[in-house]
Amino acid sequence: MANTLKQLGQVTLTASLATAYTVPGSTTTMVTGFAICNTSTTTGATVEIHLIPLGESSGVKTTVIKRVIAPLETLDVSLGAGKCILEAGAVIQGKSSVASAVSLNIWGVEMA
Repeated sequence: MANTLKQLGQVTLTASLATAYTVPGSTTTMVTGFAICNTSTTTGATVEIHLIPLGESSGVKTTVIKRVIAPLETLDVSLGAGKCILEAGAVIQGKSSVASAVSLNIWGVEMA
């Protein structure tokens, strides 16, 4: 099994839930962290991040982050080794109340 440490996703969040990362087929992914940055100089943004297993849909049980990010604030979320494992077909989705001002970066290890 090859392990590849990598940036899993890098997206600008919009007002609608959008997929930032999908676990490839025949792969297990260990998510190690997120960075969420609000680049707005004036407006706080409510951000939602969901970890959604294959066959599930977004909702309360898939929400892992829901909070306001202040203007020019970056939230670093370290999940630690082995604390967030996603199987093939699972997705990470996110959205922001302030469209086109919040970036989401995701890091982890793909194990194929």
